[in-house]
Amino acid sequence: MMNLSDLRFTECANFYKLKDGCSLTDANIHSMMVEVTKGKMRGYLFDKVREDGGNGTRFSLRVFKYKTDRPNFFNHPEPGWEEIRIGFYLFIECDRYVVVLKRYANIPKAINDKLENVDYSTLMALETKPDSVFKKLSMQNLDGSDYAMRNKTYESLDLSSNISTIGVSRYFVRSVKGNNGNDRFSLTLNSSRINEFKGDLTVRDLCGWVRAKVNEIGALGAMPDTLLSAFAKPEKYGAVYRALQPSSLLIFYGLIVTLKDEHQAQFFHTNSQGQRKQIDDLVLDKYIDSIARAYTSVQVVAKGDGDHYYVGQNNAIEIRKTQAGIRLMNKTWRNIEIEGTQDGEYDGDLQSLINGNHQFNVYFTDKELVYNNRMLFRDARLTASIPQFLKVLKPITALNGTQYEKYNGLSPRGLRAWGPDSVFQVVENTFMPQYTYFICDDYKEEWADHIGIGPDKVSFFVSKHKSSNDSASDFQDVVGQALKDLGNLSPSAGQLNAKAAGWSGLYLTSNMPRFRSHVGTVRDAITLWGNNVMSPNYEREMCLVVDFLSYRTFSLQLTDIANNVPVAHEASLFQRLWILSSFVNGCLECGVKPVIYCKD
Repeated sequence: MMNLSDLRFTECANFYKLKDGCSLTDANIHSMMVEVTKGKMRGYLFDKVREDGGNGTRFSLRVFKYKTDRPNFFNHPEPGWEEIRIGFYLFIECDRYVVVLKRYANIPKAINDKLENVDYSTLMALETKPDSVFKKLSMQNLDGSDYAMRNKTYESLDLSSNISTIGVSRYFVRSVKGNNGNDRFSLTLNSSRINEFKGDLTVRDLCGWVRAKVNEIGALGAMPDTLLSAFAKPEKYGAVYRALQPSSLLIFYGLIVTLKDEHQAQFFHTNSQGQRKQIDDLVLDKYIDSIARAYTSVQVVAKGDGDHYYVGQNNAIEIRKTQAGIRLMNKTWRNIEIEGTQDGEYDGDLQSLINGNHQFNVYFTDKELVYNNRMLFRDARLTASIPQFLKVLKPITALNGTQYEKYNGLSPRGLRAWGPDSVFQVVENTFMPQYTYFICDDYKEEWADHIGIGPDKVSFFVSKHKSSNDSASDFQDVVGQALKDLGNLSPSAGQLNAKAAGWSGLYLTSNMPRFRSHVGTVRDAITLWGNNVMSPNYEREMCLVVDFLSYRTFSLQLTDIANNVPVAHEASLFQRLWILSSFVNGCLECGVKPVIYCKD
């Protein structure tokens, strides 16, 4: 007969804390254990409720048989060949902390509503030391633009020696693995999961480990200065949530795609008549595309209980603020059910999946803040990076007098040159002499408005004329266009060859050749570019050319912010600073030099 001491668990568990004003009664725990094993097979191997674990800890445990089922590679059930899975649910209480280990089980909602994740900074300080060696980092971007790099993962023997801290303040850490001396550790911060890889422990040994961790939390000082210190910093959401004004929303779709492609989960939609129908892959892909984007226009609707915030067509998605966190509400999502995920972990409706797994970011009128996983993060180094950002700005006096982008008219029919007061003409006059070949790629599947090609160097020029002064929305437009084409600076031979015919022709209905150089041919330009891609000295540039941004005004304003000097229209200025940061960091992540040419 198996004894409790025969069970073995790893030091890998989710840590929670009871919310202020919440407690757990014996009745709560009994109800929890019933709910956890609801639908499971009766006859538990172990069934313990609030037993003494020593050192002020208590544990509740059930080991159960999960439902029998046919293997997923069987087309139909075969008697005698069903799978039987063994699950467990271990719930350890220590002071006001709760630690959960589980398989084939989830924390019931009634209990989960009383719990909150252990603070991000607390977990960081708990496991990282001044001499910690970080071997793997998974991080998520605070930038909500459509073409930003959403997530990144780095792995190395010692990441502190490999990762530049430039731009990492635009990311927050999702998970980290490393060593403290000979001891390994792993943190998954969005679920407060700690893994110390020290071997298999009995239930009572685990209770001792939990006691030790809770004692460590109580004795924590400031987080040591390590590589992780450079990332975005968390702030207490509950203390300021009433004052937060949502300004935009980004929904992530990676988990939905994973469930469809890797878990082979099934998706069902129930219509208003109560009819339920499975969603095929083609329809699901289109639906994923429709929600996986940044929503940049938030509608504020005043109601009796305060302001409500909506985005999307017909205000279909509500951004609902509560003290516990932010949830997204959408009627269609509630009517889409997910079934057949591994261990049933993600089974349920789409709205619960998005909210429960924190598949979105919310941005605010305070442009340094972003919300994710019931927490606020601030780009703590945004203003500190201003001196570096200013180096990207280059004034061109000729842009002071531009009146339009290309030509002054509705059609280019018959034109032989760009308009004398156009941004395009300034680009060609200023930059074409610096390159061996110069090409106008503007129109439809463009990579840039102009492309300059020289030995070991290729530059993209993205031009924009606007009559506005220092406009954030106009700036965002041109930055988004540039970021989406960063990858085309290192094209394949097939991509280059596909461009040859277009580059050899005229610009639309004009008489202007797209190939703007006076020497060589399009084929020569393609050959040189192809050689550049293979060169270890290949330099790539992404150049914005805008006449609605003033170098003098913008640089003075940013310098004032860096020096903590009050400035007019601060909210708008921070918006432009955020966009500038997005452009610079997006380019640097791809090994591309960022440059912005503007009015002087």
